[in-house]
Amino acid sequence: MIDDKEGVYMSEMALMTPVSSQQYIEETRNLINTAKLTFQDWRTITKSFVEYCLEQDKIYISLPQSNSYQSQRILRETLRNTWLYN
Repeated sequence: MIDDKEGVYMSEMALMTPVSSQQYIEETRNLINTAKLTFQDWRTITKSFVEYCLEQDKIYISLPQSNSYQSQRILRETLRNTWLYN
């Protein structure tokens, strides 16, 4: 369950973080320019942002198998489970 503060924080990050994905930018702009955003619109924007972040993480970060990096693996999984599957 996502509390309201987490949802607001993530949706603001989704709008304010510079991204290099033209597709993400266009999809987000289309939603913002249509009308007042619904709860589902915000969830869509946040989900797309988290997907983008995880994709970038996969491209640019290679985690060694060492247990020292377990917290990073947990962070990835937590992001996935919290924002993509709910």
